[in-house]
Amino acid sequence: MNLFGAIYGILNNNASINGIVGNKIFDLVASQTSTAPFITVQQVTMKANNTKSGVSGTDEYTMKISMLAETQAQAKDLAEKVRTALDYYTGTVNGVTIQLAWYDSESPIWDDTSHLRGAENISQDYIFRVNR
Repeated sequence: MNLFGAIYGILNNNASINGIVGNKIFDLVASQTSTAPFITVQQVTMKANNTKSGVSGTDEYTMKISMLAETQAQAKDLAEKVRTALDYYTGTVNGVTIQLAWYDSESPIWDDTSHLRGAENISQDYIFRVNR
């Protein structure tokens, strides 16, 4: 099961998001040569949904979706578009069945140390309940 592939599919096929980042949606880390704006997707945790009768049929993932942009306004706009695309999403994408995804939290992050000095970064956490 490739949850990144499913999230990539949802975000990349969204015309509003694609119009801003194109296909610059990365698993975990963007390449050193990437220029803003772009999105990174990172798995934070995965928990099995145990049952009394056997193996878990669903897993629950916490995923961090980070939007890096050139300006604060662009980062906020991109973050809102990502939230609209993912919050309460259900469906099957790239072979992954998402029972439900929901928005959990958001944090603005200032990155003063990278090659993207001065870029604006907003990080959002989502919970994904996924069929195994």
